[in-house]
Amino acid sequence: MVDLSALGHPASYGVRTDMTRTGSGLVASVALVPESPDAGYEDLRWRRGWDPYIFQGLPSVDPAWVLKIDRTSGAPLGIVRLLDATLLPDRRPWEWRQNVYDRILWRAPVQAPPLASAEWLETARRRDTVLLYGPLDAGSDTPSDWERLVCVHAYCQFTDRM
Repeated sequence: MVDLSALGHPASYGVRTDMTRTGSGLVASVALVPESPDAGYEDLRWRRGWDPYIFQGLPSVDPAWVLKIDRTSGAPLGIVRLLDATLLPDRRPWEWRQNVYDRILWRAPVQAPPLASAEWLETARRRDTVLLYGPLDAGSDTPSDWERLVCVHAYCQFTDRM
């Protein structure tokens, strides 16, 4: 058994799967909703290095960020940043180890992982990427300040475990 608790991010987020229309078409996306004082714009923009949200297009994929998805149920399992993106930035991303994490930004609760729609799952499988964005206000579909919305275009990894 491996203890992943030390990799946990001090900021706590909830997530919601949805579809986002971009200049590149309809994409599977995951909205992050802050659940702790450390979570929010400052954390995502400056500590995690996410870019300002671009409404007209889709940013390039950042291979350091991965959304882990259960291959059987399609439920999101977690959002991680790969350690090799930090330690071995000169190597090609496909040479990075996919199960060695620098940070776990979010991990699904064991009791009830969030479910994704069939359309979301089909789009994520077809594109093999997902748009992660936030922060959104709790209980809202929109951010309180559009200028403080950030995102990262991440890969999807369909797997049996986190």
